[in-house]
Amino acid sequence: SLTTAISGFLASGNMKALLAGFFRPVFNALEPPGEMAVTSALTNTVGGGLLILAICFRAGFRREHRDLVGSSVMLLTVLFLLFMNARSTVLAALGAMLLASVVRVLRRRGIALGDLVFWGVATTFAVGFVYVAALYGKSIIDTVVTAFTFNDDSTEGRLNQFAWAVGLIEHAPVGGSGYIPTPSGRAIHNLFLSAWVYGGLFNFILVVLFYSGLLWAWVRWLGLITTRHEYWTLDLRPEWVAALPILPLLRVWLSGDAPGPDAPTL
Repeated sequence: SLTTAISGFLASGNMKALLAGFFRPVFNALEPPGEMAVTSALTNTVGGGLLILAICFRAGFRREHRDLVGSSVMLLTVLFLLFMNARSTVLAALGAMLLASVVRVLRRRGIALGDLVFWGVATTFAVGFVYVAALYGKSIIDTVVTAFTFNDDSTEGRLNQFAWAVGLIEHAPVGGSGYIPTPSGRAIHNLFLSAWVYGGLFNFILVVLFYSGLLWAWVRWLGLITTRHEYWTLDLRPEWVAALPILPLLRVWLSGDAPGPDAPTL
């Protein structure tokens, strides 16, 4: 059960055991009989979906006072993402929470007492969680620290993949090399490198211009909703709507968007 898996994780700090003991059977139950799910890919997919749902849930709170239920849901979502070892999604969640807080403060032209109380309670909860985890030994702390110092097989694999991609770019910088799977048999996990390797310099420039345009439109929109209150007319929390693009803008640096010719399409 999930309770047993989390208890074992808190006692040992072994995230791989948590994934293999609970999440992998759940994910594989969704696959046809006899087929094994790719744990890491499904973990990121489920984690990203949970984060988007949590942000949308917070955006739907329409009252002026502190959204205690939404705050609890967001904190539980981040904790759940930590259990799933969805590192990039955790970073996106923390970035979304920080951005939402900044936008909220800028729109209010100050920090409300309720916000200070909330962040004080949240900080106390975080410190308490670390303390309780430390009572079980250093294993859980070491596991989290190792994940976020990017000293693991996933980071090493991406660095090797990026070095391999740079070699292909040097070989064919203008016309590209077409689709070539990496030595591990996968596509390049970076939108910009994959665009240059597969399509050449012109394709890379188009992708950079498109990404830069999206980024500029988002930043300009953030400026408008924080300086001109009349610009926002929807009955939603603008600070949480503003946080929605963080996940896709971050993920293209880590997972890319260049599936192979045999990849399924929607």
